[in-house]
Amino acid sequence: MTYFDTGLYNVQSTLFAWMYAQLIAFKPASIDAVRFQIEWPEEAITAPLWSMIILSVDSGSGFQGNHVSGNQRGGLRYGISQIDCWVTRRNDNWVQQLAQMQDAVSKAVHTLQAKGSALVIYDFYTNVQAPIKTSYRMTITGLSRHQPPTDPNPDIDRKRMLLNFQWVERI
Repeated sequence: MTYFDTGLYNVQSTLFAWMYAQLIAFKPASIDAVRFQIEWPEEAITAPLWSMIILSVDSGSGFQGNHVSGNQRGGLRYGISQIDCWVTRRNDNWVQQLAQMQDAVSKAVHTLQAKGSALVIYDFYTNVQAPIKTSYRMTITGLSRHQPPTDPNPDIDRKRMLLNFQWVERI
């Protein structure tokens, strides 16, 4: 067991790995290939593309004396992740692609929620290539769609989805 199983690095890495696996599993059949990128694209976009970033993580009021279990201390943490679906308008089917890419994100989240909304947190500190499960979990608490600002590149369109999650951070 590592020093900080429920630290943000393990939580965000688990979230990114889960979303990537789900988007590959639920990739629309009408799209040959879709890329997945962590953080916002800093170079020319090769659409179609999903990108995912953690926007914020905050602490909530939690447990008396910050006692979470046994001798552990910690508290409730909650965050927001943004998932963007990027397409090029040069593709005649860009409207369909954009809608189907959003549906894949929704399906990933709703499939998890149907099973209880919990994701097991993996230990990426010890092994990034083959992380092992910890005995802790995070919960996906919601997904919402938002209209992003218009992209300055007229060939690119995107849709933004916000994913809410929470977990108990333990030290």
